[in-house]
Amino acid sequence: MKLIEFNIMLRTILNNRSPIGRNPLIDLLLRVFPQQEVINACNRYLIGFQSFNTGTMGDALIFWQVNEHKIIVNGKKIYYKFDGHRDKKYSPMVMYPENPQCLFGLHLLKEFPDKKVAIVESEKSALIMSIVMPEYLWMACGSLSNFSEKFLLPLRKRQIVGFPDLDSKRDKVSNYSISAAQWIDTRYKLNSAGWNVRIDLNLEYKATTPMRLAKEDIADVALREATAKQINRLKRQL
Repeated sequence: MKLIEFNIMLRTILNNRSPIGRNPLIDLLLRVFPQQEVINACNRYLIGFQSFNTGTMGDALIFWQVNEHKIIVNGKKIYYKFDGHRDKKYSPMVMYPENPQCLFGLHLLKEFPDKKVAIVESEKSALIMSIVMPEYLWMACGSLSNFSEKFLLPLRKRQIVGFPDLDSKRDKVSNYSISAAQWIDTRYKLNSAGWNVRIDLNLEYKATTPMRLAKEDIADVALREATAKQINRLKRQL
């Protein structure tokens, strides 16, 4: 494993600089949520910013992966469009492919010993949901298959709630999204070994066909609802 120096990460994070204009996704969050809450979330999750070499996309976000021992394990660089969705022209880049990866947000584990840990798939969703539902400690596993005993091992003694993404493909037995069915299966295996894992299926129950086709997750819904509230608030002021 390659040692990642703290200063490499430090040069990318906000350090009290204004986040405005630095990234399309962060600009969107700043329009929806109170500015200080967005800044606090970026600092808490050690969000890094790196300029795109053409200068046309603002900055990429760097989601640093720091483990429970405060060791920088890896980082993932992702570009976003102005609607807050990932720019699929550019694949997410694991910055240190020779290194292992860990849960995004794992460095907060000891800081919040009494909170239930909520797991989502994407790092963006963990960041957003930490603002929307701060009663949970939000982490991201980075992919569908990473909701596994190996990846979740540092959470062995914590209460865990999984929030799987929607999917247009359905499990033939449960009729849930393939992603939800897979996480339910993992929950069963972990709980049989003494873990405390629950899967939240509220999104499954209220999902529409367009939501499934778009493969939305809990943060997509929360952001859409927050944006609608912001628009309605502005209308009342007119």
